[in-house]
Amino acid sequence: MQAIIFDFDGLILDTESCDLQAWQETFAAYGGRLDFETWAQWLGVAAADCDFHGVLEQQTGQPLDRATVRAAFRQRYYALVQEKPLTEGVLDYLHDAERLGLRVGLASSATRDWAEGHLRRFEIYERFHATRCAGEAPAAKPAPDLYEAVLADLNVSPAHALALEDSPHGAHAAKTAGLFTVAVPNPVAAGLDFDGVDMRLNRLTDMPLETLLDTARKARP
Repeated sequence: MQAIIFDFDGLILDTESCDLQAWQETFAAYGGRLDFETWAQWLGVAAADCDFHGVLEQQTGQPLDRATVRAAFRQRYYALVQEKPLTEGVLDYLHDAERLGLRVGLASSATRDWAEGHLRRFEIYERFHATRCAGEAPAAKPAPDLYEAVLADLNVSPAHALALEDSPHGAHAAKTAGLFTVAVPNPVAAGLDFDGVDMRLNRLTDMPLETLLDTARKARP
């Protein structure tokens, strides 16, 4: 293996539980109710492709000022995210990737200002050799385009790369791109279907990166 490619939201930083909580609170403020199944259908895809506003309008039976709804959601979401630490194990994986001479990439459906901003806030952005975010490939996840773009930037073939993903949509994107795909579901995604992945870990701390790489190598033809 020559490269490891990370997802961002839900993997490096558990923003997904914040997203669910903030949307549920926003729905409740307008007299609606957002269930987990409705929210989860958009887990791991670009925000621009999600239609929570449409669901809320359908529930309330009236058009809403979408800018106002979005502002209320964002205010709560940003406050929740600021309280989150880096996911346990991320720093160890980044350190070991550098020690082992791996190329490190990021393939995220988030906007660049969001993903890069947090990576810089935690002072780990410079550890990534290639980063692609929403709008920087022809299509977002679950399409494979983001992964294919990162692989091209790293000059690494998919047969020699490993992906870490926390959502079914993201895992599908990585598998379609041909990477050895490891699902590491965030807490809110733990019960979702990850059929088709090469391996599943409950958390990054369950397996050292070197052991994971060895497992991936042995699994490749």
